[in-house]
Amino acid sequence: MPGIARGALAVLALLLAAGPSGAQDSIQVRHLLALNVSRLAPFHRTYDIIVHHEGVDTVIGTREVMLEPSELAGAGGWLLVERRSGSVPAADSLFLAPDARPVRWSSVVGAARLAAAFIGDTLVGATTVGSAKVNLLLAGRPDLLVSGSMVELVLGLLPLDADWRDSAAVLAADVSRRVVVPVELTMLGPDEVRMDDLTSRPALVVSLRSERQSVLYWVDAESGAVLRMQQLLPPHVGSLLEYRLRRPPEPTAW
Repeated sequence: MPGIARGALAVLALLLAAGPSGAQDSIQVRHLLALNVSRLAPFHRTYDIIVHHEGVDTVIGTREVMLEPSELAGAGGWLLVERRSGSVPAADSLFLAPDARPVRWSSVVGAARLAAAFIGDTLVGATTVGSAKVNLLLAGRPDLLVSGSMVELVLGLLPLDADWRDSAAVLAADVSRRVVVPVELTMLGPDEVRMDDLTSRPALVVSLRSERQSVLYWVDAESGAVLRMQQLLPPHVGSLLEYRLRRPPEPTAW
């Protein structure tokens, strides 16, 4: 893999070994991310889902992420949709208010389904798997990032520079539960991402780190699109999971 991707395993290992940042202990209750929502514009991006293991790269599916203007109960906003193919197909739909605040969320992963609404900083909903149902009632936060696609969208709206870092929260999910997890976002530096044999894109590498996990994102320095995402996998699954953008972001993205 070109550029910093070759050292991704080492970088992620160092981030994990460092443990949670002390800044997480000082997160303010009403902390807000400094989003430039004037940059929001429709897009459609397609990624290959790749597992790296023992020097072998295997494409296990594709991932599409789309943003388009939409309405919910007569109110304008944005609809963020993610679809993944592969052994466990998945679909995710998130309605966002004009300020990028989550309003309504639905998700399907295999046989599991979730539907939720956000009332203030509270998430109310339910997860079903077959005939089993688990109600959800979570105290959220104003800086809550609901899904992976929302994390990627938000990264393109943040004021990334050499010394930038911030805190937020993400939903850690499995079939039966949702837990709000504090995370730290940190700019690691610039890089070049090769899109094909002839072209590359300038990117900014950002880490998202919780107490137990770290993820690296390569954010296009011009368009704000996520060109690549990488995270460590359990050893029995592989060494590294990667989402790789199939084509450069549209020049009219913003």
